[in-house]
Amino acid sequence: AGGTPTGIVDFREGGSCSGGTDLGSRTLSGGVATLVVSSLNTGSHTIIACYQGDSNFSASSGTVSQTVNAGAVHHFVISAIGSPQTAGIGFSVTVTAQDQYNNTVSGFGGTVNFTGSFGTVNPATSGAFSSGSWTGTISVSSAGSGITVTATRSGGTEYGTSNSFNVQKA
Repeated sequence: AGGTPTGIVDFREGGSCSGGTDLGSRTLSGGVATLVVSSLNTGSHTIIACYQGDSNFSASSGTVSQTVNAGAVHHFVISAIGSPQTAGIGFSVTVTAQDQYNNTVSGFGGTVNFTGSFGTVNPATSGAFSSGSWTGTISVSSAGSGITVTATRSGGTEYGTSNSFNVQKA
């Protein structure tokens, strides 16, 4: 058949035209349907495009494999810190480097500097990240309530702030 297809193309992740995750639908324009997706997590994805057909063209589908890599470091996430903590006594935290879509930036191997909203944080700098995260022990020097810890990329501006927690006197 001659001419240009018209109609709708449905885009899905995984599965088939009747299964998987719906990513959206687009109307063909000049025989082309384009969909921009920012919701895919890092990793490998199979995308299927399902053309519904029109009076001149039969329904059809096609798949493509797409690998999504994490972007540059956008911010840091600090694991939840329980209350109360004790001034000067270490507690465990995990800090994770994430891109703007909250994917772990597994290639980040730098460090972060710690600051506290009240008192000082020890150590002042984390160890090197591995696979995009660092787990270690930190402490806060002073007692108080509603304290937060901020992790800022060493030599950078990207940061993340913990939940608020209380610190009691030793």
